Amino acid sequence: MRKSFICGLLLLVQYPHLQAQQEPTSEEMLVLRRFVEYWKDGDYGIVKQGIFDFLDRHPDTGIADQLHAMLGDLYTQEGAFKEALAEYDQLVDSQIRKKIVVNYLYSAFNLQKFERVVCDAQSYLSRYGGDGQEKNLRVRQFLGDASLRRALECPKASEERKRLLLQAVSQYVFLKGAGRKEDILPGMAEAYHQLEEHAEASFCYKELAQDSPQAERFLFQAAVEESFFDKRKAAFTFMQAAEQGGQQAASASMNALVLLFQEDAFSDFLSAYSRLSRFLKDKQKLDIQFYVGQCYFAQKEYAAAVSPLENFVSSTAESLEDKKAALFSLLHAAHYLEDIPLLD
Repeated sequence: MRKSFICGLLLLVQYPHLQAQQEPTSEEMLVLRRFVEYWKDGDYGIVKQGIFDFLDRHPDTGIADQLHAMLGDLYTQEGAFKEALAEYDQLVDSQIRKKIVVNYLYSAFNLQKFERVVCDAQSYLSRYGGDGQEKNLRVRQFLGDASLRRALECPKASEERKRLLLQAVSQYVFLKGAGRKEDILPGMAEAYHQLEEHAEASFCYKELAQDSPQAERFLFQAAVEESFFDKRKAAFTFMQAAEQGGQQAASASMNALVLLFQEDAFSDFLSAYSRLSRFLKDKQKLDIQFYVGQCYFAQKEYAAAVSPLENFVSSTAESLEDKKAALFSLLHAAHYLEDIPLLD
């Protein structure tokens, strides 16, 4: 960040005639160069106080825009975004505003002025955004992120919300094509989720999971998205998340097993159970016995169904309906096995 600030300041010094409201004097240019030297040395406090003093003595100076831009960049560097925005708002010359656009948008975004960021980023790109220069790509990212955040402030069923979400996606797609995938995938996934384009959202989360220390979280979210359109696929993604062995392993395991049961994928369920049972918490292990027993029963493996169903019936499970179903299955298992003690 410091290097980009210095480059911007040097441009202001080299081409003052493009930015100044009036032609700066040689003395003013000397002052400006002195501030730049202090900045390069990291003496930011001296720069800030020097600018304050100079502007107090010379409010109509020909380098006012350059000095306000420097103050804005200093405040941005400090994280004082409100003060930074106040300095940037005093800029008159369009060329200086162009040079500080990234820091300006960064400050406005951090102040959650999303509508302002959207409007000003669009205005900048309509004038200067015809290429893929680094600055333009960063402005596009601010436009995408601010469009998403502004959309989340709108009523859910509103056309404005949808328009902003689609605008965010269009910027993210452009940036992904420009090689900025890591920067935009989280926002892209969220935008697709909000648009209920769950397949696209899932794809984004799976891309995020690749070689990521947060793979479990991203795989879990990918599975949630897949559950909207393909429960079996979601189940296997939940299994991948569980096998990361992290904090969500128990929840991911339970989700995978329940989804497989709902899909009548009894063989897949039992195979998954043998892999995932180690991740389940004690209560989950008791609750899941109902599903284990019912899977064995559905496959006519009645002897194997008895033990898990008995464990479930004797547990403290709260679902009376599931207990009745388990007892019914036990009754039928006893009949098929001709197990008189079990019938009793």
